[in-house]
Amino acid sequence: MGVPPLTLNDGRVGGVKLRGQRAHLAPRGFTLVGFMSSLPPPRHSSKPKGFEAQPKQAVKAVTDPEPLKLSGSDVKILEALASNPAATLAEICSMCGLSWSTVQRRVARLKKLGAFSVVGVPSLPRMGLTRMLAFSDSRTVITSPYLAGLYRTISLEPIRVWDLLVPSKAYRDVLGRLSRAGITTLTVEFLEHDVSFSCYTDGWRVDWSELKSAWVSLKAPTPPPGRRACRIIPLKPSDLSILPFMVEEFKASLRSLSSKVGLSVSRVLASRRRLQSRGFITPILTIADAAGLREKYLIVLRNMKIPSCILQLPQKTIYLTQTDGGRRLLVQASLPAGSLNPLTDLLEDSCTSILILDLKPNVFLKDPLKLLDRKNREWIWKKSYLEIKSKQATGP
Repeated sequence: MGVPPLTLNDGRVGGVKLRGQRAHLAPRGFTLVGFMSSLPPPRHSSKPKGFEAQPKQAVKAVTDPEPLKLSGSDVKILEALASNPAATLAEICSMCGLSWSTVQRRVARLKKLGAFSVVGVPSLPRMGLTRMLAFSDSRTVITSPYLAGLYRTISLEPIRVWDLLVPSKAYRDVLGRLSRAGITTLTVEFLEHDVSFSCYTDGWRVDWSELKSAWVSLKAPTPPPGRRACRIIPLKPSDLSILPFMVEEFKASLRSLSSKVGLSVSRVLASRRRLQSRGFITPILTIADAAGLREKYLIVLRNMKIPSCILQLPQKTIYLTQTDGGRRLLVQASLPAGSLNPLTDLLEDSCTSILILDLKPNVFLKDPLKLLDRKNREWIWKKSYLEIKSKQATGP
């Protein structure tokens, strides 16, 4: 069953919809009806050049602190971690040509200031799980032990985005129940993540004019057409118990993991090695808001071709989604302040919409052992595991 078009009950979603050669922002919020449909004309008479000011609710009362300045050594260390997120301090020293004490001191400083993190992206299809995004209004509440996250888009009437990791065998059931409740769904599958420091010089400075002049379409990589098994694989309970913690902090110490899951250090080490060697988790480096990449945009491309200019953005994560119109690509971009207008001008001919949304690549179930049938090695699914309720709106 294909995923229904992205259409909300009230026709609004927190983002920017492209129409023709220019993007418009309707006064009462953003409109997104399907991936290829057009936006109703705004209520003002003249078409603005670029975008209107953000809604009042989106304006922060407190000014954000100045972003952290990265030194040349900091950039070298982060570039080394971007190429090999699982690298040890000794390996980073070898790649950067810096002393061990310098690397240790600067890595500790960057971690303390929250400039970066090394997280783990679980291979959900191999575990028999399907990631679904459910778009609802602010009055709808979804309750499920398979709920992995909740996001909010920015508009006058905030839209909630529920991040569900459902068993593949229950996908059609969940899709039908959400659809009958008037909730739009979208499947998401992680493809790749990349961080580029080519545009960092004492701060992030993206040369948008150069990117636009060098715009070329490329074909993005697609995942192998592997079978989506409903059974959960040869994952031992000890492996599954440490997986949620490695997703949050991939390089967590063995002692820390041991104390959290109640296993010996030797068993935790063996489980961590199995998860990495069998490809159940992939480490990635993410640059945090403190380092200056504070604006988060989810770009919905028209097809499976990705412009090369997107690959030159500071930080991007590429996802695959399946719709009635075929496969599409989603790009989650983290950019410096003031990037909305130039980003839209750059991609107005190659994408259908830009949502103000921070879609996390590292999501997993909070307590997966409680949802696992250890005897049959399958995820447990019951009708009561998905509840959809509506209540009076009390704010975002």
